[in-house]
Amino acid sequence: MEVISRIIGEDHGKAVGLFNMQNVRHGTVVELFNYGATIVVLAMPNGKKVAAMPIHLRDNISLSYPVLESFRINPFYLGSTIGRFANRISNAQFTLDGATYQLEKNDGANTNHGGFSGFHNKVFDYKIMGDSCVKFTYESADGEGGFPGKLRLSVTYTLTETNILNIEYKALSDKKTVFNPTNHTYFNLSGNEESVFNHQLEVFADEYLETDEAFLPTGKILPVADIPFDFRKFEHGFNTYFISNSKEHLKHLATLSEPVTGRRLEVHSTMPGIQIYTGDHLSQPFFPCAGIAMEAQGYPDAPNHAHFPSCVIEAGKEATFCIQYRFFNPCIG
Repeated sequence: MEVISRIIGEDHGKAVGLFNMQNVRHGTVVELFNYGATIVVLAMPNGKKVAAMPIHLRDNISLSYPVLESFRINPFYLGSTIGRFANRISNAQFTLDGATYQLEKNDGANTNHGGFSGFHNKVFDYKIMGDSCVKFTYESADGEGGFPGKLRLSVTYTLTETNILNIEYKALSDKKTVFNPTNHTYFNLSGNEESVFNHQLEVFADEYLETDEAFLPTGKILPVADIPFDFRKFEHGFNTYFISNSKEHLKHLATLSEPVTGRRLEVHSTMPGIQIYTGDHLSQPFFPCAGIAMEAQGYPDAPNHAHFPSCVIEAGKEATFCIQYRFFNPCIG
């Protein structure tokens, strides 16, 4: 394996590079760029080959745009690194050690995915770390988006020989602050333009967060058995945070599978739960439910709910988080 890179444009005077990694044994291809430390393409072989050549044809199993300019708009956060705080913060504010911080309102009266100043539209510095590893770094200024502390973030993508895409986040702030990263890839394992309605989903959770009409947690933690829909069917769609029932450090949060191709994706993470969003509000150039986002993250609106697990990181103490996408493709092995 090796990382192949090329410059594809620039943004605010900084070069935007595209980075290609391929697992030779399994044929999985990952393309990234440093605009938003984004997953641009996740491609897997479909069992077909180019005539008279040992080249596998591949399907892109993630939603993507064809050009960089579309990622600059990207209202759906396709493939992006999310921060400083994934999901919503109610009333675009929180209080920490007696000080109230006002954030950017980009979701009605609330903040979503870090506001207008979120990581999804920042150009990260980058370094190729080896044959299958790229590290993106960004320094967020004190007060950016309203969040306290100068925060240094690294996002390291590693494609392993066992067909795992490992994402490691490291954050270091000079002030006490809140932090909750995730990746926002939308998956469609069929690799075509069908909806995800034929996919099957397992979420390893006994509880979930009740939310109001603005998708903000009410504070109630409810049993999964009360949810009025079946994970194996997406007719109703959902945008829900599920709490892991695992005590392991690296938790198996969810498994997504597609019966026609037999492809399977497992999401493992150090995060306490996962936001499952069936893409109900996707629109052009996509369509509703064209992909499903499986966002391992901390509890939404955690700074405003004292009984939720804390998302606070201490000044000068590096915090580390991990998300793993484990791919299984029967046509290759």
